[in-house]
Amino acid sequence: MPRGLTDDEKQLLKTLVGEGAPFFRDLETQIESCLVEEVPEGGLELKPIDGRRLEVSDTVLGSGSIYDVDDVPIIFDLLQYDGYIAKLLIEKADSSSIKRALNYREIRALGYGRGLSLER
Repeated sequence: MPRGLTDDEKQLLKTLVGEGAPFFRDLETQIESCLVEEVPEGGLELKPIDGRRLEVSDTVLGSGSIYDVDDVPIIFDLLQYDGYIAKLLIEKADSSSIKRALNYREIRALGYGRGLSLER
């Protein structure tokens, strides 16, 4: 059953991309109108209802990471398809199950176009 994004989820998506992205205002509009469904494998399917297409060719709009209790990174990737945010992937680097409760405020993100560092 689709639902709206929580405030924490909205902030996470904005953090992953960063305010410096050239399409940030259009991204915010998509985020505010977005419906979401949780994916059993981990992450969220995103369906923006309103907003202009993002003028971007990269599939990955932003990435971030946080460490699990076993010191394996949990990776967050925000993906777009055809100019619209589409998925938030959440998975561990070794494909094992996530063991900790996720606090989105602890996630380190470098922003759009800057890649992802798994360094501590």
